[in-house]
Amino acid sequence: MRWAAGLVLSLGMVAVAAAQEGVPLEAGRATEFILYTQWMDAFRTCGREEPEMLPERFLEKNSTAALTWKAELGANFLPTTQADFFRGAIPLAGPYSGRKMVMGLYNPHWDAILLALVAGDLPKSEDDLETMRLPKATGLLFMSGEAFRGEAAGEPDFSTVLPGGAGRGPHPDEPLSPGIWRAQVRTMRRFNELYPAAAEDDPRLKASALGEIDTDADMERLIARVGVRLRCLEGMHLTPEFRAVAERMEQVLQLGLASQMKRYFRNPIHAAFIETYAKLPKTLKAGFRAYGCVANNEGTLYLLVNQDYPRLYATVSVPVGRIRNPDAGTVDFEWYDLDQAEALLAAWESRPGAR
Repeated sequence: MRWAAGLVLSLGMVAVAAAQEGVPLEAGRATEFILYTQWMDAFRTCGREEPEMLPERFLEKNSTAALTWKAELGANFLPTTQADFFRGAIPLAGPYSGRKMVMGLYNPHWDAILLALVAGDLPKSEDDLETMRLPKATGLLFMSGEAFRGEAAGEPDFSTVLPGGAGRGPHPDEPLSPGIWRAQVRTMRRFNELYPAAAEDDPRLKASALGEIDTDADMERLIARVGVRLRCLEGMHLTPEFRAVAERMEQVLQLGLASQMKRYFRNPIHAAFIETYAKLPKTLKAGFRAYGCVANNEGTLYLLVNQDYPRLYATVSVPVGRIRNPDAGTVDFEWYDLDQAEALLAAWESRPGAR
Protein backbone atom coordinates (compact mmCIF):
# COMPACT_ATOMS: atom_id res chain seq x y z
CA MET A 1 0.00 0.00 0.00
CA ARG A 2 1.46 3.33 -1.02
CA TRP A 3 1.56 5.78 1.86
CA ALA A 4 4.64 7.94 2.21
CA ALA A 5 5.84 7.82 -1.38
CA GLY A 6 5.08 11.52 -1.61
CA LEU A 7 2.08 13.82 -1.58
CA VAL A 8 0.10 14.08 -4.76
CA LEU A 9 -0.20 17.61 -6.08
CA SER A 10 -3.93 17.87 -5.48
CA LEU A 11 -3.35 17.15 -1.77
CA GLY A 12 -0.01 18.80 -1.18
CA MET A 13 -1.28 22.11 -2.53
CA VAL A 14 -4.14 22.17 -0.04
CA ALA A 15 -1.85 23.49 2.68
CA VAL A 16 -0.64 26.22 0.35
CA ALA A 17 -4.20 27.09 -0.62
CA ALA A 18 -5.24 27.22 3.02
CA ALA A 19 -2.44 29.66 3.79
CA GLN A 20 -3.39 31.78 0.79
CA GLU A 21 -6.96 31.95 2.05
CA GLY A 22 -5.83 33.20 5.44
CA VAL A 23 -6.04 29.93 7.38
CA PRO A 24 -2.93 29.84 9.58
CA LEU A 25 -1.20 26.47 9.87
CA GLU A 26 1.07 26.22 12.92
CA ALA A 27 4.13 24.02 12.46
CA GLY A 28 2.77 21.09 14.49
CA ARG A 29 -0.71 21.31 13.01
CA ALA A 30 0.73 21.62 9.51
CA THR A 31 2.55 18.32 10.04
CA GLU A 32 -0.67 16.67 11.21
CA PHE A 33 -2.46 18.12 8.22
CA ILE A 34 0.09 16.70 5.77
CA LEU A 35 0.04 13.27 7.41
CA TYR A 36 -3.74 13.13 7.17
CA THR A 37 -3.62 14.13 3.51
CA GLN A 38 -1.15 11.30 2.95
CA TRP A 39 -3.74 9.01 4.52
CA MET A 40 -6.31 10.19 1.99
CA ASP A 41 -3.89 9.68 -0.88
CA ALA A 42 -3.46 6.06 0.25
CA PHE A 43 -7.22 5.72 0.76
CA ARG A 44 -7.99 6.93 -2.78
CA THR A 45 -5.21 4.79 -4.28
CA CYS A 46 -6.61 1.68 -2.62
CA GLY A 47 -10.11 2.59 -3.79
CA ARG A 48 -9.09 2.88 -7.42
CA GLU A 49 -6.77 -0.16 -7.46
CA GLU A 50 -8.16 -2.60 -4.86
CA PRO A 51 -11.59 -1.37 -3.72
CA GLU A 52 -12.47 -4.77 -2.26
CA MET A 53 -9.60 -4.31 0.24
CA LEU A 54 -10.55 -0.78 1.28
CA PRO A 55 -12.95 -1.64 4.15
CA GLU A 56 -10.40 -3.87 5.86
CA ARG A 57 -7.51 -1.46 5.47
CA PHE A 58 -9.14 1.89 6.03
CA LEU A 59 -12.48 1.51 7.86
CA GLU A 60 -12.88 0.84 11.57
CA LYS A 61 -14.44 -2.58 12.03
CA ASN A 62 -18.16 -2.48 12.92
CA SER A 63 -18.15 1.33 12.78
CA THR A 64 -20.72 3.49 11.05
CA ALA A 65 -18.13 3.87 8.29
CA ALA A 66 -18.06 0.12 7.69
CA LEU A 67 -21.86 -0.10 7.79
CA THR A 68 -22.27 2.83 5.39
CA TRP A 69 -19.80 1.34 2.94
CA LYS A 70 -21.65 -1.97 2.99
CA ALA A 71 -25.11 -0.41 2.67
CA GLU A 72 -24.34 2.34 0.15
CA LEU A 73 -21.33 1.48 -1.99
CA GLY A 74 -21.10 -2.27 -1.43
CA ALA A 75 -24.81 -2.94 -2.00
CA ASN A 76 -25.24 -0.71 -5.05
CA PHE A 77 -21.95 -0.76 -6.95
CA LEU A 78 -19.60 -3.53 -8.08
CA PRO A 79 -15.89 -3.17 -7.18
CA THR A 80 -15.11 -2.12 -10.76
CA THR A 81 -17.68 0.67 -10.45
CA GLN A 82 -16.33 1.68 -7.04
CA ALA A 83 -12.87 1.92 -8.63
CA ASP A 84 -14.32 4.16 -11.34
CA PHE A 85 -15.53 6.57 -8.66
CA PHE A 86 -12.12 6.75 -7.00
CA ARG A 87 -10.25 7.20 -10.30
CA GLY A 88 -12.05 10.48 -10.91
CA ALA A 89 -12.43 11.63 -7.29
CA ILE A 90 -10.77 14.86 -6.15
CA PRO A 91 -9.50 14.88 -2.53
CA LEU A 92 -10.85 17.58 -0.22
CA ALA A 93 -9.35 18.35 3.17
CA GLY A 94 -11.54 19.67 5.99
CA PRO A 95 -11.11 20.46 9.70
CA TYR A 96 -8.59 18.48 11.76
CA SER A 97 -7.24 17.98 15.27
CA GLY A 98 -4.43 15.85 16.68
CA ARG A 99 -6.51 12.69 16.35
CA LYS A 100 -9.31 13.46 13.88
CA MET A 101 -9.88 14.91 10.44
CA VAL A 102 -12.79 15.30 8.03
CA MET A 103 -11.91 14.38 4.45
CA GLY A 104 -13.90 14.39 1.23
CA LEU A 105 -13.63 12.76 -2.18
CA TYR A 106 -15.71 14.46 -4.85
CA ASN A 107 -16.06 13.01 -8.34
CA PRO A 108 -17.56 15.71 -10.59
CA HIS A 109 -18.13 13.21 -13.40
CA TRP A 110 -20.37 11.16 -11.10
CA ASP A 111 -21.46 14.32 -9.26
CA ALA A 112 -21.13 12.30 -6.06
CA ILE A 113 -19.24 12.86 -2.82
CA LEU A 114 -17.80 10.56 -0.16
CA LEU A 115 -17.12 12.16 3.23
CA ALA A 116 -14.98 10.46 5.88
CA LEU A 117 -14.23 11.13 9.53
CA VAL A 118 -10.73 9.75 10.14
CA ALA A 119 -9.61 9.05 13.72
CA GLY A 120 -6.54 7.56 15.37
CA ASP A 121 -2.94 8.28 16.29
CA LEU A 122 -0.93 9.76 13.47
CA PRO A 123 2.46 8.32 12.51
CA LYS A 124 5.35 10.57 13.50
CA SER A 125 7.88 9.22 11.02
CA GLU A 126 8.17 6.88 8.06
CA ASP A 127 9.36 4.13 10.44
CA ASP A 128 6.04 4.39 12.26
CA LEU A 129 4.21 3.68 9.03
CA GLU A 130 5.52 0.13 9.08
CA THR A 131 5.00 -0.61 12.78
CA MET A 132 2.00 1.24 14.17
CA ARG A 133 -1.74 0.97 13.62
CA LEU A 134 -2.76 3.63 11.12
CA PRO A 135 -5.82 5.88 11.52
CA LYS A 136 -9.09 4.55 10.17
CA ALA A 137 -12.37 6.09 9.11
CA THR A 138 -15.01 5.79 11.80
CA GLY A 139 -17.74 7.62 9.89
CA LEU A 140 -18.72 7.86 6.21
CA LEU A 141 -21.35 9.71 4.22
CA PHE A 142 -21.96 8.99 0.53
CA MET A 143 -24.47 10.91 -1.55
CA SER A 144 -25.16 12.69 -4.81
CA GLY A 145 -23.86 16.17 -5.38
CA GLU A 146 -27.44 17.46 -5.45
CA ALA A 147 -28.13 16.08 -1.97
CA PHE A 148 -24.88 17.43 -0.57
CA ARG A 149 -25.50 20.89 -1.99
CA GLY A 150 -29.11 20.95 -0.78
CA GLU A 151 -30.51 21.36 -4.27
CA ALA A 152 -34.09 20.50 -5.05
CA ALA A 153 -34.67 16.80 -5.58
CA GLY A 154 -36.16 15.59 -8.82
CA GLU A 155 -35.01 14.00 -12.03
CA PRO A 156 -31.27 13.24 -12.16
CA ASP A 157 -29.12 15.88 -13.83
CA PHE A 158 -26.85 14.35 -16.50
CA SER A 159 -24.95 17.55 -17.34
CA THR A 160 -21.70 16.27 -15.78
CA VAL A 161 -21.90 13.12 -17.94
CA LEU A 162 -23.42 14.21 -21.26
CA PRO A 163 -23.16 17.56 -23.11
CA GLY A 164 -26.15 19.64 -22.12
CA GLY A 165 -27.43 16.69 -20.09
CA ALA A 166 -28.50 15.17 -23.44
CA GLY A 167 -31.07 17.94 -23.73
CA ARG A 168 -32.63 17.07 -20.38
CA GLY A 169 -30.52 19.30 -18.16
CA PRO A 170 -31.07 22.93 -17.17
CA HIS A 171 -28.60 24.03 -19.87
CA PRO A 172 -29.46 21.80 -22.85
CA ASP A 173 -27.26 23.60 -25.39
CA GLU A 174 -24.03 23.53 -23.40
CA PRO A 175 -20.93 21.45 -24.12
CA LEU A 176 -19.78 19.04 -21.40
CA SER A 177 -17.23 21.13 -19.52
CA PRO A 178 -19.48 23.93 -18.17
CA GLY A 179 -21.68 21.31 -16.50
CA ILE A 180 -18.61 19.85 -14.79
CA TRP A 181 -17.37 23.30 -13.73
CA ARG A 182 -20.77 24.27 -12.34
CA ALA A 183 -21.04 21.12 -10.21
CA GLN A 184 -17.45 21.53 -8.99
CA VAL A 185 -17.93 25.18 -8.00
CA ARG A 186 -21.19 24.57 -6.13
CA THR A 187 -19.81 21.52 -4.35
CA MET A 188 -16.62 23.28 -3.23
CA ARG A 189 -18.61 26.22 -1.89
CA ARG A 190 -20.75 23.87 0.16
CA PHE A 191 -17.78 21.82 1.38
CA ASN A 192 -15.81 24.90 2.43
CA GLU A 193 -18.89 26.24 4.21
CA LEU A 194 -19.40 23.02 6.21
CA TYR A 195 -15.82 21.82 6.56
CA PRO A 196 -13.27 24.67 6.42
CA ALA A 197 -9.68 23.42 6.36
CA ALA A 198 -8.70 24.67 9.80
CA ALA A 199 -7.81 23.31 13.21
CA GLU A 200 -10.79 22.26 15.35
CA ASP A 201 -10.97 20.57 18.74
CA ASP A 202 -13.53 17.98 17.65
CA PRO A 203 -14.09 17.66 13.88
CA ARG A 204 -17.43 16.09 12.90
CA LEU A 205 -19.24 15.05 9.73
CA LYS A 206 -22.21 17.30 10.65
CA ALA A 207 -24.78 15.06 9.00
CA SER A 208 -27.59 17.09 10.55
CA ALA A 209 -26.36 20.21 8.74
CA LEU A 210 -27.08 18.50 5.43
CA GLY A 211 -30.78 18.38 6.26
CA GLU A 212 -33.22 15.56 5.69
CA ILE A 213 -32.14 13.43 2.74
CA ASP A 214 -34.32 10.74 1.20
CA THR A 215 -31.45 8.28 0.87
CA ASP A 216 -33.37 5.80 -1.29
CA ALA A 217 -34.46 8.45 -3.78
CA ASP A 218 -31.01 9.99 -3.76
CA MET A 219 -29.37 6.64 -4.49
CA GLU A 220 -31.80 6.01 -7.34
CA ARG A 221 -30.88 9.39 -8.85
CA LEU A 222 -27.18 8.68 -8.46
CA ILE A 223 -27.45 5.16 -9.91
CA ALA A 224 -29.27 6.56 -12.95
CA ARG A 225 -26.47 9.07 -13.61
CA VAL A 226 -23.71 6.54 -12.98
CA GLY A 227 -25.47 4.07 -15.26
CA VAL A 228 -25.29 6.57 -18.13
CA ARG A 229 -21.64 7.26 -17.36
CA LEU A 230 -20.78 3.55 -17.29
CA ARG A 231 -22.51 2.99 -20.62
CA CYS A 232 -20.25 5.69 -22.06
CA LEU A 233 -17.24 3.92 -20.56
CA GLU A 234 -18.38 0.50 -21.74
CA GLY A 235 -19.02 1.80 -25.25
CA MET A 236 -15.45 3.07 -25.40
CA HIS A 237 -13.99 -0.28 -24.37
CA LEU A 238 -16.27 -2.52 -26.44
CA THR A 239 -16.24 -0.59 -29.72
CA PRO A 240 -12.93 -1.28 -31.49
CA GLU A 241 -12.83 2.08 -33.26
CA PHE A 242 -13.56 4.03 -30.07
CA ARG A 243 -11.05 1.98 -28.09
CA ALA A 244 -8.31 2.50 -30.67
CA VAL A 245 -8.82 6.28 -30.67
CA ALA A 246 -8.90 6.39 -26.86
CA GLU A 247 -5.64 4.45 -26.61
CA ARG A 248 -4.00 6.69 -29.18
CA MET A 249 -5.14 9.84 -27.38
CA GLU A 250 -3.72 8.44 -24.12
CA GLN A 251 -0.36 7.98 -25.83
CA VAL A 252 -0.40 11.47 -27.33
CA LEU A 253 -1.31 13.15 -24.03
CA GLN A 254 1.09 11.09 -21.94
CA LEU A 255 3.95 12.04 -24.23
CA GLY A 256 2.65 15.61 -24.48
CA LEU A 257 4.93 16.90 -27.25
CA ALA A 258 3.63 20.13 -28.77
CA SER A 259 4.90 19.23 -32.25
CA GLN A 260 3.06 15.91 -32.25
CA MET A 261 -0.10 17.33 -30.70
CA LYS A 262 -0.30 20.03 -33.37
CA ARG A 263 -0.37 17.33 -36.03
CA TYR A 264 -3.41 15.74 -34.38
CA PHE A 265 -5.19 18.83 -33.11
CA ARG A 266 -5.06 21.29 -35.99
CA ASN A 267 -7.77 23.74 -34.97
CA PRO A 268 -5.87 27.03 -34.42
CA ILE A 269 -8.45 28.09 -31.84
CA HIS A 270 -7.05 25.46 -29.49
CA ALA A 271 -3.36 26.20 -30.02
CA ALA A 272 -3.09 27.76 -26.56
CA PHE A 273 -4.32 24.54 -24.97
CA ILE A 274 -1.53 22.63 -26.69
CA GLU A 275 1.17 25.10 -25.71
CA THR A 276 0.22 25.15 -22.04
CA TYR A 277 -0.32 21.40 -21.86
CA ALA A 278 3.08 20.64 -23.41
CA LYS A 279 4.73 22.62 -20.59
CA LEU A 280 3.29 20.40 -17.85
CA PRO A 281 5.82 18.20 -16.02
CA LYS A 282 6.20 14.69 -17.42
CA THR A 283 4.89 13.20 -14.17
CA LEU A 284 1.62 15.07 -14.61
CA LYS A 285 1.16 14.17 -18.27
CA ALA A 286 1.89 10.50 -17.57
CA GLY A 287 -1.28 10.17 -15.48
CA PHE A 288 -3.88 10.88 -18.18
CA ARG A 289 -6.19 7.96 -18.95
CA ALA A 290 -9.32 7.67 -21.08
CA TYR A 291 -12.38 7.95 -18.81
CA GLY A 292 -15.19 7.51 -21.35
CA CYS A 293 -16.63 8.82 -24.59
CA VAL A 294 -19.93 10.17 -25.86
CA ALA A 295 -20.96 9.69 -29.51
CA ASN A 296 -23.68 11.41 -31.52
CA ASN A 297 -24.39 12.08 -35.16
CA GLU A 298 -21.71 14.79 -35.29
CA GLY A 299 -18.82 12.88 -33.79
CA THR A 300 -17.34 11.49 -30.59
CA LEU A 301 -16.23 13.34 -27.48
CA TYR A 302 -13.48 11.58 -25.46
CA LEU A 303 -12.91 12.41 -21.81
CA LEU A 304 -9.47 11.81 -20.29
CA VAL A 305 -8.86 12.28 -16.56
CA ASN A 306 -5.54 12.34 -14.76
CA GLN A 307 -5.58 9.31 -12.47
CA ASP A 308 -3.00 10.77 -10.08
CA TYR A 309 -4.22 14.37 -10.11
CA PRO A 310 -7.94 14.01 -10.93
CA ARG A 311 -8.64 17.72 -10.87
CA LEU A 312 -6.93 17.73 -14.32
CA TYR A 313 -8.94 16.52 -17.30
CA ALA A 314 -8.96 16.84 -21.08
CA THR A 315 -11.52 16.47 -23.84
CA VAL A 316 -10.88 15.41 -27.44
CA SER A 317 -13.63 15.89 -30.04
CA VAL A 318 -13.40 13.71 -33.16
CA PRO A 319 -15.81 14.50 -36.04
CA VAL A 320 -17.75 11.72 -37.76
CA GLY A 321 -15.61 10.08 -40.45
CA ARG A 322 -12.39 11.68 -39.23
CA ILE A 323 -10.74 8.36 -38.34
CA ARG A 324 -10.95 7.05 -41.90
CA ASN A 325 -10.67 10.41 -43.67
CA PRO A 326 -8.04 12.89 -42.41
CA ASP A 327 -9.80 15.68 -44.29
CA ALA A 328 -13.17 15.16 -42.55
CA GLY A 329 -12.92 18.05 -40.09
CA THR A 330 -10.49 18.88 -37.28
CA VAL A 331 -9.90 17.04 -34.02
CA ASP A 332 -10.29 19.49 -31.13
CA PHE A 333 -8.37 19.35 -27.84
CA GLU A 334 -8.98 21.16 -24.56
CA TRP A 335 -7.68 20.59 -21.05
CA TYR A 336 -8.62 22.13 -17.72
CA ASP A 337 -7.64 22.30 -14.06
CA LEU A 338 -10.73 22.17 -11.82
CA ASP A 339 -8.93 24.30 -9.26
CA GLN A 340 -9.82 27.06 -11.74
CA ALA A 341 -13.45 25.96 -12.14
CA GLU A 342 -14.91 29.15 -10.68
CA ALA A 343 -12.98 31.40 -13.07
CA LEU A 344 -13.74 29.10 -16.00
CA LEU A 345 -17.45 29.08 -15.21
CA ALA A 346 -17.54 32.86 -14.79
CA ALA A 347 -15.88 33.33 -18.17
CA TRP A 348 -18.30 30.91 -19.80
CA GLU A 349 -21.39 32.53 -18.32
CA SER A 350 -20.23 36.05 -19.22
CA ARG A 351 -19.44 35.21 -22.86
CA PRO A 352 -21.29 37.18 -25.56
CA GLY A 353 -24.70 35.70 -26.15
CA ALA A 354 -24.82 33.77 -22.88
CA ARG A 355 -28.26 33.48 -21.37
